[in-house]
Amino acid sequence: MKSNIFFLIIDSFRADKFHNPNKTSLTPNLDKLIRNGTLFSQAVSVSDATLMSWSSLFTSKYAFRTGIRSSRFNKLNENVQTYFKILSDNKYTLYGLLPTLSETIGLFPTFENSDYLYDLNQNLSEGIGQNILKKLESGTLKEPWFFIVHIMDLHFPLVVPSNFNNQQYGANSYEKIVSSLDFWIGKILQKIDQETLLIITADHGCYLKSVDVEGKNIDFDTSSQTQLVTSNLSKKIPKFIPASFMQDRKST
Repeated sequence: MKSNIFFLIIDSFRADKFHNPNKTSLTPNLDKLIRNGTLFSQAVSVSDATLMSWSSLFTSKYAFRTGIRSSRFNKLNENVQTYFKILSDNKYTLYGLLPTLSETIGLFPTFENSDYLYDLNQNLSEGIGQNILKKLESGTLKEPWFFIVHIMDLHFPLVVPSNFNNQQYGANSYEKIVSSLDFWIGKILQKIDQETLLIITADHGCYLKSVDVEGKNIDFDTSSQTQLVTSNLSKKIPKFIPASFMQDRKST
């Protein structure tokens, strides 16, 4: 009998923030998985961008060999085989929960569930976590199943869930969110049996946002509200300024 597979990708997940004696996050569930499972301590991402990392993760090729080179105007080459195709050929039913940008590159298959997309700025505590648990406990997943989930909680902008916004969960925003992720991983573990293969990985790491100097933590994160406002404003700026606009500016 084939094992079910739950594949969790945590965007921008730094290894030193969950497996390090100096970390300040609380990760009892991840710690237990490391003790009882397999940890790849020298895993290296092929890219610092999600789309290229995805393309390599699911094809075993460098991104430039898949046709996906950036977030714009690139799609998977039709002759490149993905693990989704292999799983499907082996009678796995495919389920997904992915951010909206995933639909642009032709990498992912047609999932069994139609509600596989969510907004980029949504995180686990805003409904995604409950959505995952509901699917796992519904009994409607057709076995053997493969369920891929990509979460954005650690991606810019960092928004700490209110019930984890306390120093006991971490010295900075990033590590507090890691503690919240561990909470949801514990919930997921309660919904899957021991025969289910649980894979947790990152697509890539992220830039260092805090340092400890003489026992004092210096956090470089700007407020999450400022980041959200900046991000939303950038979406309203046109990508191209019409030439006629520049001519009008010159004539005034």
